Amino acid sequence: MDGYEPDFGVDVTIDPIDVECEDFDVDPEGLGEEGEYDEEASEAGSPKRPKLRMVKGRPAKRPRVNAYMRWSLFSVNCCNALYLGYMALRCSMQVGKKLRKGDIEAARRYAGHACRTNVAAFLVTIVIVIVTSFYMYNCLQDTDCSPIRKKK
Repeated sequence: MDGYEPDFGVDVTIDPIDVECEDFDVDPEGLGEEGEYDEEASEAGSPKRPKLRMVKGRPAKRPRVNAYMRWSLFSVNCCNALYLGYMALRCSMQVGKKLRKGDIEAARRYAGHACRTNVAAFLVTIVIVIVTSFYMYNCLQDTDCSPIRKKK
């Protein structure tokens, strides 16, 4: 049975394909030495691209930027005082958008905004819960629970 190939009535030939991979995502940690650029790209008339340092035959990984999406969703659902949760969610969505465009610095900036907005939403919600609890506790202790006290 050595060399036996079944005949299904279809003649299939596979030609080898030469594939060039030119469009890598370049991250600052994957660059070569400062000022080192791809000479072939600049000669061809395209803008200068930094040389990509290859590690084990693969391009360097894109840096991870935390979008704080889970925290933003929690803020929208549980800590949405003054609509801070929606603002945090909007910033978190912008992080992904900027990363897809390749603008890592803008993605980091939006990630910082999302984090700070989530912290503010959480703190404002905690303050509101404490003030409301204190007010309700005093209401339960007193028979007159109106916010405006009547003079007797």
